[in-house]
Amino acid sequence: KKLILSLCAALCLAAAIPAVANVAGTVTAEAATLNGVYKASDGNWYYYKNGVIQTSYTGVTDYANANGWWYVKNGKVDFSANTIAHNKNGWWYVKGGKVQFSYTGFGTNSNGSWYCENGKVTFKKNSVIQDKTGALGTKGTWYYVTGSKVQTGYTGVADYANSNGWWYIKNGKVDFSANTVAKNKNGWWYVKGGKVQFNYTGFGTNSNGSWYCESGKVKFNNNNVIQDKTGALGTKGTWYYVVGSKVQTSYTGVANYSNSNGWWYIKNGKVDFSFNGIASNKNGSWVVKGGKVNFSYNGTYTYNGQTYSVSGGKATLKSCSHTYDSGTVTKAATCTSTGVKTYTCTKCGATKTSTIAATGHSYTSKVTKEATCTSYRNPAYA
Repeated sequence: KKLILSLCAALCLAAAIPAVANVAGTVTAEAATLNGVYKASDGNWYYYKNGVIQTSYTGVTDYANANGWWYVKNGKVDFSANTIAHNKNGWWYVKGGKVQFSYTGFGTNSNGSWYCENGKVTFKKNSVIQDKTGALGTKGTWYYVTGSKVQTGYTGVADYANSNGWWYIKNGKVDFSANTVAKNKNGWWYVKGGKVQFNYTGFGTNSNGSWYCESGKVKFNNNNVIQDKTGALGTKGTWYYVVGSKVQTSYTGVANYSNSNGWWYIKNGKVDFSFNGIASNKNGSWVVKGGKVNFSYNGTYTYNGQTYSVSGGKATLKSCSHTYDSGTVTKAATCTSTGVKTYTCTKCGATKTSTIAATGHSYTSKVTKEATCTSYRNPAYA
């Protein structure tokens, strides 16, 4: 009886394991010793470990055969697979179900797009790299790669350069149409045609404003009146007022910082060479002629109906027939306290104040206790 049962188990095991052949087409001696990828009698190729098809395994096989390494899906070689997949040795570029050790370029899986070197993702590549095969789309496109992964969520100057320079990236790709001022971990940079221009000194613009760049970089420490020699901001030769390397487009008055030619009158961020009159900066009021502070002027000067005493170009108002504006509430009145309204002279900036009367209480009433047959109701006021 035991002999009959053993014979039945052997017959069942033999039936459970398909007849297999190696890549040369000869039958193996022992199916139970198989480790690798073999062709079964049904014509498909399967991944075996110790003679058992690994139906729960999906990925690159840990064991190769004479033809190479293969991508397996649920234990079966998937010849339609084009992906990046892993085994115990790393992550690999797969095409037609086979690891392509001779391939260097891009590939994609559900985790993103990756740069492969000799078929393998090294996770060490940091650069801007061209897709020479069109694996990710348009052939010839340049991609920003860190840790061997394409950074599709990144926009700005790449933190890593390539042999051609530093590049402006938009959603992971080099944007050769970009003309802007953009940043990376090293600072803010002037970009033209998608490339950082290290040899450029002049103005550039981004969504935050216009900036003065030195050797391609915004240094944020330049305080000056500077000429736009290239016409980057408009008319070539225009002079701009710069503070912290930024053009002060909202500023009108004498610049708080001079240049080697003197002190200048600024209108909306630009030197106004047509201005003649009195204008101010943080240091006081000054006589301006042809847009420039006239430090040699001494005596009296009349401007906008006001008379100034001037010494070394600096003007002091002698007297002012004040013309006040409509005033601004600088302290609001409350029920019990007065407020303040401040008026400013439109000629000299002098101020005066007036008192705003307290508003007083304005009561409302509500019933807090209803009347009954034997008691009155109580009203309350607030």
